[in-house]
Amino acid sequence: MSEKIIFILVGALVFLVLVLVGVVLYLFNRLLKEKDMTQDGEHSTEPSRATRTGADRDQLKRMAEGVESSYCVNHPQDHAQGLCAICNETFCEECIKEHEGLTFCRPHFRLFISHEWETVETIKTTPETPETAFPIYDFKKALWEKEGLPAVISTHYKINIDTDTIESYVKLLVRADEYETLAERYQTFKH
Repeated sequence: MSEKIIFILVGALVFLVLVLVGVVLYLFNRLLKEKDMTQDGEHSTEPSRATRTGADRDQLKRMAEGVESSYCVNHPQDHAQGLCAICNETFCEECIKEHEGLTFCRPHFRLFISHEWETVETIKTTPETPETAFPIYDFKKALWEKEGLPAVISTHYKINIDTDTIESYVKLLVRADEYETLAERYQTFKH
């Protein structure tokens, strides 16, 4: 490859990293603003959004602070290296497994590879509209916390060269044998 192509690829990669850092900082800033508004007794101009984003506060906070500031659930003395894609708990390098760009704790890794998974919904987000994917996060969290039903969120990034922006495609995956029921429930949930 020529040096010009390598330079362009490196530049695009640096740009992507900067945009992703910007998205995380933006989400963390919004989280802090909502927390301050709640503590001050003020009401949000969008109460339904504040309620929905509240379901994701723990996950967004961990993402914004970085997994490094968290500790492993199994080994509290060890810094976490990743979140499990199913239970969202933090785990150290010894306890986490990576597969297809996702990380899992050992029990949930076995669960993931032993089933076929279907996509219930794919939502396109941009750095300006990260909140459009909140219904996916809220539904996944409700399934896990209330019913113990596993779901996985997978995000894929794409550079839109026409608009010079980075788009992310957030997918909600459920086990194939539960797909029909959960796809129907998701449609009801998001409305």
